[in-house]
Amino acid sequence: MEELEILRKKLYSIQRQDNIQKLSERNCIEIIVKMIDLKMIDIIHSLDGKEYITPKQLENEIKDEILKCGGRVVVCDLQSILSIDIIHIEEALEKLKKRDKSIQIYQGEIMTRYYLDSILQEIQEQLQEVGKLHINDLSNRFSIGVDFLINLIEQNLKKINHSLNNNSNNNSNNNSNNNSNNNSNNNSNILLKNIIFDNQEVLYTQSHINRHYHKVIGLFSSITKPILINNVIKQHQNHYQLNERLVRQQLQELIENKRINGFIQGKASNAEFIPTIFSQSRLKWIDSFYHQNQFITFDSVSKLQINEPQSFLKNTFTDGLLLHSCFIHKSLIDKIDDNIIEIIENSNWLDLIPLLPPLTDKDISMIVSNCPNMKTNNAILLGNSFIISKSFVDRCFTLLQKTIQERIEKQQLILENIASSNIKKQQQQQQQQPKSENIDQKIEATTTTTTTTNQSTKKKENLINSDDDEDNKKSKGKNKKSKQQSSLQKLINDSDDYKVYNKKQENNNKKVDHLKEINQLLSKWYGNMEEELVESLSQYLRPLVNQSWESMVKEAKDKLENETQKQRKQQLQQLNSQFFSLYNSFLLFRKGLQSLNNNDNVVVDDDNGKTIIALEKHLLKTVGINITNLLIEINANYHMLDKTTFETTSERSLILSQFPPQLSKSFEKLIQSLNKSTLNDFIDSLENVCSQSQIKLKSLDKKLEKQLLNENQNELEEQFLNEIDVGNQFQIIVNLMYIRYKNNYIFSPPRLIGKLVSTLVMDTSIDKEIITRLTKLHQEIVKLITNNKLSNQDNDNTELNDHIKFFKDLILN
Repeated sequence: MEELEILRKKLYSIQRQDNIQKLSERNCIEIIVKMIDLKMIDIIHSLDGKEYITPKQLENEIKDEILKCGGRVVVCDLQSILSIDIIHIEEALEKLKKRDKSIQIYQGEIMTRYYLDSILQEIQEQLQEVGKLHINDLSNRFSIGVDFLINLIEQNLKKINHSLNNNSNNNSNNNSNNNSNNNSNNNSNILLKNIIFDNQEVLYTQSHINRHYHKVIGLFSSITKPILINNVIKQHQNHYQLNERLVRQQLQELIENKRINGFIQGKASNAEFIPTIFSQSRLKWIDSFYHQNQFITFDSVSKLQINEPQSFLKNTFTDGLLLHSCFIHKSLIDKIDDNIIEIIENSNWLDLIPLLPPLTDKDISMIVSNCPNMKTNNAILLGNSFIISKSFVDRCFTLLQKTIQERIEKQQLILENIASSNIKKQQQQQQQQPKSENIDQKIEATTTTTTTTNQSTKKKENLINSDDDEDNKKSKGKNKKSKQQSSLQKLINDSDDYKVYNKKQENNNKKVDHLKEINQLLSKWYGNMEEELVESLSQYLRPLVNQSWESMVKEAKDKLENETQKQRKQQLQQLNSQFFSLYNSFLLFRKGLQSLNNNDNVVVDDDNGKTIIALEKHLLKTVGINITNLLIEINANYHMLDKTTFETTSERSLILSQFPPQLSKSFEKLIQSLNKSTLNDFIDSLENVCSQSQIKLKSLDKKLEKQLLNENQNELEEQFLNEIDVGNQFQIIVNLMYIRYKNNYIFSPPRLIGKLVSTLVMDTSIDKEIITRLTKLHQEIVKLITNNKLSNQDNDNTELNDHIKFFKDLILN
């Protein structure tokens, strides 16, 4: 201090002396800058460059400016006010904050403790006037951030709690007066008293809270029915100025303290206050309805303002069962279960509608599923309201199966009749073909001028000749198509059963549905059954009946196919037997023609050559066409064609078109060979067709030839005994003589029988009397033909009769 005083006096004396040398302003500035560089002094240059200020002085000026502004000033404003760079101002403020804790900077503003206390004091005064203040309003009013203001208020409220704790401790320990003075000083800093800060949003006074508390008591004590808490607040907001948060807190506290009788149901905006008087009357009504009706619906409970009726009823009544839309008493299930036992024992059905209250289908289904006797699978639920015993269902299914079986058997019988009719028809046609040889022989034994011919021979010749003029007959074939159909086929096609069968066969190609028939049969068998149950039972039996129908139809079809295949196999065997028999006969006739051609007794001339050609043509047009037709029928059966027989060329062409192409071409060649005059072409074509048809042809051995000759001889002898026509008798005599003496059989038409007579006459090995009589008999026959008396059965020609009697005795002996 003494040194400072010496310096001060020295400065004073220097200042009193007259200035001998004066420094210019520029020199002074340079000196100061030099001293600053040498860090001899610490001063701050002003922004206008006219002044220098020490940091201490800057701090003092900042304090003065804060005080001047009432404890709150913007930092940026100090730069213009003090004309000092903002950097130096901020450095000075940092030093001030460290020394003075009452100063703080918030968002670029300097605030002192006494300024903040003034804000709290103002809040306290206003709260005492209005009772509540919103933090947002205060933030806008004082231009302070909400977070800063909340922090300020909460710090003050913490001081209140801390002060209360200290007071309680001081009173309990009887501290000294110094402690009491300290407490009083602390209380002097507490500016917010009897204040409640709700959720950092609203400030209330305790008196406001008490007034609000009594408003809640008054409002909710007067409520007698459920109401949403939000609705109560909205209805009385203008008059009572209620706070939703306070209302919920205080109402919950009042209910817990049993100051208000009731409870809160639901949460958030759905929270509902239900007074006890209403809940008691509601529960009484629900209990009465439930025990009287044995059920109660969820909708009726919901109308009584119960938000979760399922859980409410489950917790209220322990003797019931929750369904889809209602709650029922278990006695209803026991009642239904007893009836189920009865229908199971009696094989009957039960309608649940009269036994149950008005419930939904899903509720009924849930009731039935909870019945113990339904779990034994002895009864089923149909139509959502009918229970029917399984034995009754099985009985209905058995009856339906029996009906199906009868229907299928009837159809199968129709099928078998049709199949057997077709087979009989084919067999008849096949039997007619080999017999045609004898028929031809009988008829052709008449005179060459007779006009009587067999219809079958005409048909066979037409089959050959029609190939040449088929184009001319196409237009006529359409008009005669219906006439060509056999009477047996017409009878089958015209029958009602066949038409019904055809329709059903067409329907069988699709999936058969017997729903309508099941419905009709059930209605017929059980007239007292409800229509709805009939439909439901029909729907239940529908897949079973359809499946049973398909399996039975398949079984019947397989059986019929097996029988058909068996019949086809037998028929094919018969056809093969007939074919070989006819083929052997053809070979026998062919050998007869060859023997005639090689006979030494026969003079070879043009007439003889023409006769051989005519006989070969006759053999092809008769036996050859029969072999061809029979071979076509064998292949038709082998390839499982629907139609195996034919009567016209168009029908034959239709069958040939269904054969394999190569086989069809071979048959065409075989048919064309029938029009040729030689047998070799026919034999070659026949062998080609048989090789493709897997038929092995064998040559005629002596044993078989002898057997065939004996058979034909026996057959001719039998015909001769029964024949009364003179012409036929003559032809049989000639054939028998030829077989006996020539050991051959020539298949000859009546017009060429004279050639055989000439051959026999020229044979010297035959007895002359036989030759003579045969020649005379031939002459007599020619006379009868010339006089047109051959058809006269009452012939009185004694010579003719004598000759015939001679040959008859000769044949029999």
